[in-house]
Amino acid sequence: GHSDARLSVTFSPDGRLSASGSMDKEIRVWEAAAGVASGEPLRGHEEPVNAVAFSPGGRQLASASIDKTIRVWDMETRKAAGEPLRGHEEVFSVAYSRDGLRIVSGGENGRIIVWDALTLKPIIGTGIKSSGALQMFSLDSSDLDTDECQFFEGWKIQDGWLLGAAGEHRLWMPGYMRKVVKQVDGGLFV
Repeated sequence: GHSDARLSVTFSPDGRLSASGSMDKEIRVWEAAAGVASGEPLRGHEEPVNAVAFSPGGRQLASASIDKTIRVWDMETRKAAGEPLRGHEEVFSVAYSRDGLRIVSGGENGRIIVWDALTLKPIIGTGIKSSGALQMFSLDSSDLDTDECQFFEGWKIQDGWLLGAAGEHRLWMPGYMRKVVKQVDGGLFV
């Protein structure tokens, strides 16, 4: 197991595996039913791993670290899928869109960055401010066709959920993040 505290844990979409990020700078993958390690630890971060997230298909695992990087791991080879993603100070959170085409990360510098999960290049990252932690990301890639995402027309916030124009649940925000959301006539500023 880990040699230090676990900071995050997640299940693969099929529930067969779980993954954990730790103060020991490693990511461990586990056989969920047996609770035993599945292969060697994923190594590459230089500081503690704050968050881990499986892609919807379970083929990738993203990890976020205090070392200012997001790493994407190929779950078949258990190797890094490319170079580390950079754009934050310490990175506190990472998640995939439902369609698996986007990765979103939140960091200490207050930025949310949306990355293309295939090219591992940033798509959106300017003008979006947060406290740096996301619990769930559920935007479809069709929602991400602009460089500025500060105003969400027709959206509202209710019980911590950002609701889309049709009232659908789009993004859940923990209480400490809700202060960055401002409800105005016609939508939300985030």
